Amino acid sequence: MTKKNSQRFFPFLLKRLLKQLSLVRCLAINAYSKDLKLKVFAALDRGLPKKEVVGTFVASLATIKRYLKRRGETGEVARAVL
Repeated sequence: MTKKNSQRFFPFLLKRLLKQLSLVRCLAINAYSKDLKLKVFAALDRGLPKKEVVGTFVASLATIKRYLKRRGETGEVARAVL
């Protein structure tokens, strides 16, 4: 890559990377609603398998396991506010 081409390419690449990071940050900040968590717990309490709950609600298996762990430790649905 020549110096002239790299001077055009790297600012473009940096701008594109920053845009992607900002999109990821926006997606990561949005938490599931308390209502959805309650519906997930209701389905699990009715005896639905975790994999079926994953297919029914838009939540990963890891998320559901984390909710169950938190509910077992704290008895709360929502996470602790810092």
